[in-house]
Amino acid sequence: MSSAFANPLLAFAVTALIVELTPGPNMTYLAALSLSKGTRAGLAAVTGVALGLSLSGIAAALGLAAIIDSSRFLYEACDGAASPICFGWHGKAGPKRSKAARPKKIPMHCHAGH
Repeated sequence: MSSAFANPLLAFAVTALIVELTPGPNMTYLAALSLSKGTRAGLAAVTGVALGLSLSGIAAALGLAAIIDSSRFLYEACDGAASPICFGWHGKAGPKRSKAARPKKIPMHCHAGH
């Protein structure tokens, strides 16, 4: 074993740093969202992702992940509950159109036949 990784905390910190610096699906999603919807939407998404990851980390640190992993019922319940919650959230929010994409109102005097 290398002397640099003799300390488990150091090995964990180096591994976590490498994982965090490697672009992945979250970064791709956040970059695409920020470019298409703007800074405010991007920051809101970053906040949501950070909050979700923080709660997941806290739950794992408290041993909840081990409890869920040891129970097939709890694992499948959590896994099965995530999709409907996400679909419901996105369905409720619905597609949002920018002002430029909204149809323009036509003044009454412009209608044909009047």
